[in-house]
Amino acid sequence: MPNGMSQNAGSHCRPGERAAITTQSALDTLSWWRIGQLASYRFGMWTTRNQSEEVVVGFDHPADRASLRQPPEDGPQARPDPVALPRSWALFAGLVGPVVAAFCIAVEPAPADPHAPEPLIGTLLGLALLVAMTGAAWLGASRRVQALSWASAVGALLVLMTISCPLSGHHTSIGMWWAAQFIVSGAAWAIAAGGRFVVTRGARTTA
Repeated sequence: MPNGMSQNAGSHCRPGERAAITTQSALDTLSWWRIGQLASYRFGMWTTRNQSEEVVVGFDHPADRASLRQPPEDGPQARPDPVALPRSWALFAGLVGPVVAAFCIAVEPAPADPHAPEPLIGTLLGLALLVAMTGAAWLGASRRVQALSWASAVGALLVLMTISCPLSGHHTSIGMWWAAQFIVSGAAWAIAAGGRFVVTRGARTTA
């Protein structure tokens, strides 16, 4: 309202009405001031809370904070690396089969009937022994702990071949050669199985 009109309107008002208008104007101004202060306080609290969350989390963007709430995805990088087999155990796993087999062949006497065919049980055990020695040698070259499991299978198969030899009729007599084969084959199995236990337990302890 222009100043002239305000002064004219004020000049035609009575003193009581002029005081009421002034009081009402003051109350309206105070109300709007309080609303503005309340809004500023609420906005300041909201801003302070968001800033405190950003400081605690350590990220400025809300997308970064949301990414922390997501569970980590399982993938190849989250999986632990396989335990490397010590070099000495790897050499043992790869060489125990051929060495023990060569020893058994060296101490074994001639069969009772040189012209008799090889028993079926001997043929099957021989094929299984070749597979086990190949697996032990391959995993030993890769330095995998599973090489000792295959090496223990090699020792067990050599023990079975030693026991089945007189039972199948391949040899009719048992002597010191048979005892030597049995002891060496059993020792190979026991060392491989014990090595597997020791290496696995050591890996669990360090983990």
